[in-house]
Amino acid sequence: MKLAGRLANSALLLGAVACSDRPWREAVVGGERMLLGEISPALLFDRYPEFRESFEEYAPDDETVETIRRVDGPLHVTLYLGTWCDDSKLYAPPLLRTLREIGREDWTLQIIALDRSKRDPEGRAERHGVTFVPTAIFHRNGIELGRIVEVPVETVEKDWLRILNAAHGGPETRNP
Repeated sequence: MKLAGRLANSALLLGAVACSDRPWREAVVGGERMLLGEISPALLFDRYPEFRESFEEYAPDDETVETIRRVDGPLHVTLYLGTWCDDSKLYAPPLLRTLREIGREDWTLQIIALDRSKRDPEGRAERHGVTFVPTAIFHRNGIELGRIVEVPVETVEKDWLRILNAAHGGPETRNP
């Protein structure tokens, strides 16, 4: 991918820290600070530097990223996470990094931060049956293709590729 395209996509992925167009809030529950609602990667990285550090350190498999990049058609990824959750801190940054490395402008991302009860102010997690975090749901044209729930079977990018392969007639791996 050309450097200019990758830089433009990085700016789109990171978004504005303010997130003024997104309904989010910060809450303190039991003395623990957490974000709730729709957030941007920039807000996540600004408020929780450990997510940024993991994002910067993660190096997705180049061959798998290139294979994913060649998949036709738009894709929407909804990532449910908890800023309080150790699994979210481990596995959400690799997904975000992989999306940045793929660099597809026709692929979109939505991040929803949940409380410890796996709820968000808009009720999206409940409507989508999210009971573990992180959960990444992959959609094309409003149809769910698959999920990565809590912990990848292999790596985020290899599980992502399996989901896309299943959508095109190949075998799918979907963890609980």
